[in-house]
Amino acid sequence: MRYFSIIGYRSIFYFLVFLIVSHNVINTGIFINLTYLLSLLVFLYSDKKFDLSLPIIIFFIGVYQDILIGNSLGYSSSIFLFFIFLKELVKYFGLYDIKHTPFITFVAGSFSIFFFNYIYLTVNYQTSLNIFYEITPILITIILFQPFNFIMKQIEKMYE
Repeated sequence: MRYFSIIGYRSIFYFLVFLIVSHNVINTGIFINLTYLLSLLVFLYSDKKFDLSLPIIIFFIGVYQDILIGNSLGYSSSIFLFFIFLKELVKYFGLYDIKHTPFITFVAGSFSIFFFNYIYLTVNYQTSLNIFYEITPILITIILFQPFNFIMKQIEKMYE
């Protein structure tokens, strides 16, 4: 049942992502990293037919986030595009519709991002990092996978 014919599923998704990115300036907690939360939303976004506008818009949203929070340009965009690539790779092999495959793929992608970040910071800057501080936002994002998946599916059903 569609109440607003002008507003679609994709428009709500882009508005939600833009709102979270704009809120990222204010929210700088140790338990929730909005970059990882946005990567979860990007991963769960169901696109029936893949077109090139999604990665391009997500790239520019990532650059906007990097400018707002002061990261090096391309950091957030590369994380977002990595999760789009993972989802499309799993869809290509026909595994996305299997029950727990998206969750396992997201967990593997999240931990690979964590390990790349951790190794880069440790080797490049030769510092010892607190692993608990670094892994807590990823674990919270993984815990939020099922509730966000349910919400995204409900919104998708509403706008079909």
